[in-house]
Amino acid sequence: MSLRAEIKERRLLPLMGTYLVTGFVALEGVDQLVGNEILPAIAYRIALVLYLFGVPGSLSIAWFHGAKGRQKAARAEIIIQGVLLVLALATVGLVVRNHREEARLAELAAASGIEATSIAVLYFEDLSRGELRPVADGLTESLIDQLSDVRSLDLVSRNAVAPYRDADVSPDSIARALEVGSLIRGSVEPDGDELAITVRLVDGLSGADIERRVLQVPAGQFLAARDSLAENVARILRRRLGEEVRVRESRAATESDEAWSLVQRAQALMDQAESGQEEGDHQGSLASLASADSLLAQAESTDPGWVRPPAMRARSSFRRSFFIVTSTGDVENSAQELEKCMEH
Repeated sequence: MSLRAEIKERRLLPLMGTYLVTGFVALEGVDQLVGNEILPAIAYRIALVLYLFGVPGSLSIAWFHGAKGRQKAARAEIIIQGVLLVLALATVGLVVRNHREEARLAELAAASGIEATSIAVLYFEDLSRGELRPVADGLTESLIDQLSDVRSLDLVSRNAVAPYRDADVSPDSIARALEVGSLIRGSVEPDGDELAITVRLVDGLSGADIERRVLQVPAGQFLAARDSLAENVARILRRRLGEEVRVRESRAATESDEAWSLVQRAQALMDQAESGQEEGDHQGSLASLASADSLLAQAESTDPGWVRPPAMRARSSFRRSFFIVTSTGDVENSAQELEKCMEH
C-alpha cells in the first residue's frame, strides 16, 4: 500500500486536524484565564509546551490507531510516547525553572528600582594585538550615538562607561555601579579577510548573557560593520524589552570607510594625549596631537563634506594650545595654535 493510501486508511489528516483545532481552542481558553488572573502566567507556557509535544504524540496515536478496528499498542508506539513524555516533562521543568528565575530577578529589579530599559554600552574589547583598538572604540561610540535617541531606553553616556574600559570588574558589579538593568558588551577580532564582531546583551542583575551574536563583515568595511551592529543590537533589545526598538542612522555622515578609519585612529591618539598630559608627558602629548592632526587632515581630504574631521582638528589645536602654555609657558606658540583652531 502506498504512503498516501496509508494516510487515508489511518485517517491521519482528520484526526490531526481535530487535535490541532481542539488544542488551539484549549490554549486560547488558558490564555483567557491567565489574562483574567484566574491562573498564574506560567500556566500558559506549560499548556503551550504540552500542546506542542502533543502534536507528534497525537500523530503517533493516529498512525497506530487511526484505522478502523481494534489495534494493540505496538512496541514502537510505546517507545515514542515514552520519549515524548520524558521530553515534555523535562521541558516543562525548564520552563518552570526559568519562570522562577525571571520572577526572582524581577523582584530584585523592583526592589532596586532598576529597569531593563536602563542600558550601558561598554567599550568593545580589541582581541587583536592592538591593531583594532580604534575600530572597537569607534564601533562602541557609534552604537552609543545611534541608541541615544531611542525614547524607550535610558542610555548611559560614553563618559560614564569610559572608566570601565579594560577594567577587570564583573559585569554585574559594573551594572550596579552604573545603576543599569542591562549591559551591551562586545569584542572585535580579525578572522582571515573578515572582522568578527561579537555582541552580547547581559542581564545587569545576574551578569549572565541573555543573547550573543557574532557578525562577520569584510575587513575594511567599517561603515557596514557599524550599521550591521546597530541593527542586530536593535533586534536583541526588541526581544529583551518586548517592544519595537528602532535605531536612527548614525550622525557620522560619511560614506568613506577610509575617512571613518582615519578619524577613529585620530581619536585614539587624542585620548592618548590626554592621558599623557595627566601623567606629565607633555612632549609625548604634543606629539600625539600632531599625529592626530595629520590623520584628520587626511580624513578631511578624503571626504571634504564631512564636518567631523575639521571639528576634531579645531579641538586638537585648542588642546595643543592649552598644553603648550601650561607646560612651557610659550604664549606665542600657544596663540598660533589658537589661530589654527579658529581656522578649522
